[in-house]
Amino acid sequence: MPIEYKEFEKQVKAAGLEPKDCGRYHWRIEGGDYEVNWYPRSKGKTIYINGLGRRGTQTNGDIATAIKLAKEPPSIKPPDGRTGRKGSYRGVKRKLLKVSRLCYWCSAHLSNGKATVDHKIPLMRGGSNAQDNMVLACDPCNKEKGNDIWVKDKDGEVTKFKSS
Repeated sequence: MPIEYKEFEKQVKAAGLEPKDCGRYHWRIEGGDYEVNWYPRSKGKTIYINGLGRRGTQTNGDIATAIKLAKEPPSIKPPDGRTGRKGSYRGVKRKLLKVSRLCYWCSAHLSNGKATVDHKIPLMRGGSNAQDNMVLACDPCNKEKGNDIWVKDKDGEVTKFKSS
């Protein structure tokens, strides 16, 4: 017998997280370290973890597994030790350099060799590789920011939120 949304909602709220019905038996768990999408009527009860990139973001399981993954996602390590980011970000970097050659955070002038691609909301904090989440940053800003969240207001002032 398939699980009903009310039972899902009850268990997710009991774990201190927020349930969301996205329609067509696609349920989401929000409010944890990661956003988790669960498809309880799929063949293997598929679970997707947002924000971890492609490697290791899909698994199968029940509500308890989905809740656990929202609170404590698995360690994702490439088998050969490489992340594969360099090649995939080259095109993004080229496009961003055509728009502006300034660091998004400190407005320093950037050359092709000095520019790095930074995520406004880090992948580790639930950000995505969507184009509107990626900006150019100088290496010092990118390293200082790390996995913290910085916000730039319309006047160009940067507020730095340290992760705990």
